[in-house]
Amino acid sequence: MKEDLLRKVNAPSAGIDEARIAAPRALVAVLVALLLFPMPSYPLEEISSGALRTVPIRFTDVTKRSGITFDYDTDLRRGRNLATMGAGVAMGDFNGDSFPDLFFTGSAASGKKPGAGPCGALYRNRGDGTFEDVTVRSGIRSCGWRMGAYWVDLDGEGHLDLVVTGVGKLEVWKNLGNGTFRDVAAERGLVAPGSSTRTTRRRARSASSRSASRRTTRDRKRS
Repeated sequence: MKEDLLRKVNAPSAGIDEARIAAPRALVAVLVALLLFPMPSYPLEEISSGALRTVPIRFTDVTKRSGITFDYDTDLRRGRNLATMGAGVAMGDFNGDSFPDLFFTGSAASGKKPGAGPCGALYRNRGDGTFEDVTVRSGIRSCGWRMGAYWVDLDGEGHLDLVVTGVGKLEVWKNLGNGTFRDVAAERGLVAPGSSTRTTRRRARSASSRSASRRTTRDRKRS
């Protein structure tokens, strides 16, 4: 009898305790949800009628202030369609300091000398709104008709590697983890044939000559 009475007395207090525990949990869940899925907010300004309207977002050119001096140039006359397909820009934190860095792909200011540049440029984000050109220090030399660039951790080492696409060559710059890179495309078997390279043109002329020679030989045998 006493045990039944004690159960009845304790039952409401147990429910109250559970409610007290559940309430903070629910509040935490709501706060986490708000942090993970913030509601969109837009700046508002009050006009004379008392109504509110959204303020248009404005952008300011801070290129000069940022320290980025990359100057893209391409030979439209000789490059033709190749010149219209550049240039790419890739953003990624290559040195793990939580600030996104930038890589600009190069091109060919002169179609006669595509290797003369402008070559690709790597800019390290200082974290204060400015960037430092670390291309030479990084060991990256990416010149010629380049078009796309992608940051990706190819080997799962925790460092972003750089892949650069273009005509005549595919570049895979392995991040060595100390601010420097090494092109490993050839050793990984990632060699892209280029339709505009000297080697390819020479092979094409050689194949054409062999084909013409075979036709001449066949014609002589028939006659």
